[in-house]
Amino acid sequence: MESEIEFRGKLINNGDWAYGNLHISASGIAIITPDKSLIGRYGQVDTDTVGQYTRMIDKNKKKIYEGDIIKAWSDGVCAIGYVKRRTDGLYVMYPAYQYKEFWGLCPNKNGETSVEIMGNIFDNSDLIKLAELQEEVEKRCCGTCCHWISGRCVNGNSRNISETVDRLWKCKEWEGLL
Repeated sequence: MESEIEFRGKLINNGDWAYGNLHISASGIAIITPDKSLIGRYGQVDTDTVGQYTRMIDKNKKKIYEGDIIKAWSDGVCAIGYVKRRTDGLYVMYPAYQYKEFWGLCPNKNGETSVEIMGNIFDNSDLIKLAELQEEVEKRCCGTCCHWISGRCVNGNSRNISETVDRLWKCKEWEGLL
C-alpha cells in the first residue's frame, strides 16, 4: 500500500470538505492545498475540523480519517465511536473501551478494516450522542427494559442499539435522559 499523507478540513468560506496537503501559517491559519491530483476544492480550513488520513480504509473502501464515526463488530457485538489518534500514534475508536473490550483499529497488510464509516464528528454529532448513550446503557439499567452483559441485551436478545433505545423509552430509570 502506498504511504500517503493526506489531510481533510472544512473550508471556512463554504463548509465543503477539502482534501490534500496541510499548511499551517505562523499565525495559525490552516490551508489545504492540492496533492498530486489537483482535483477538488482547496483553501483556508477551520483548524478544529482538520483530520489526518489514517492509511486505513473501511469495508466499503472509503478512506478513514481522524474524526470519522465508525461502527465496528466483534463477536456479534456492535460498538460505535469516532477515530482518534493516541499520543503513541495508534488509531483507536473512542471511546476505546466498550463492552469490557478494547476497540483498536486493526487493518490487514493492505490497510483494509472491517469497520464501517457512518459519518464524522463535525457533520453527524448525533451519532456520537448515540455512542455515548450506548456506553451509558451498559453501565446503568433497571432491568425492565433490557439487561446488558458484555454488550448483549439479554431481555429480547437485541444487538441493535436502535431497538435498545426503543426499550429504554419504557424504562422509568431512563425517564428524561433520552
